[in-house]
Amino acid sequence: MRVAGVKVGSVVDFTLNTENFQANTVMELDPKVKLTDDATAKVTAEGLLGSKFIALEQGGSETLLADGGVISNTQGAVDIWSLISQAMFANKGPGDQSAPDQGVPPSDTKSP
Repeated sequence: MRVAGVKVGSVVDFTLNTENFQANTVMELDPKVKLTDDATAKVTAEGLLGSKFIALEQGGSETLLADGGVISNTQGAVDIWSLISQAMFANKGPGDQSAPDQGVPPSDTKSP
């Protein structure tokens, strides 16, 4: 758990809600850190291959998040390897000159 890059707490438990298939995470924060009730939490990583952590950001509300409160504005981690794979192996479509010709005629032409 980090705020502005500074470690302010830890994840102590997490479970899967089998009704909505969302993760429930229990965090312990430094008592000096007071989050607002509209704070956001995002799973992110330290660089391209770094370890993952939860980045917390304050919202604009004046109401503080109570002990045991819920941060509902969340964002899961981006799977960088999936994105790279999609970019590398995506079917580019007609007119793409980057793919080698496999000797298969286009489906809209007739063979002699």
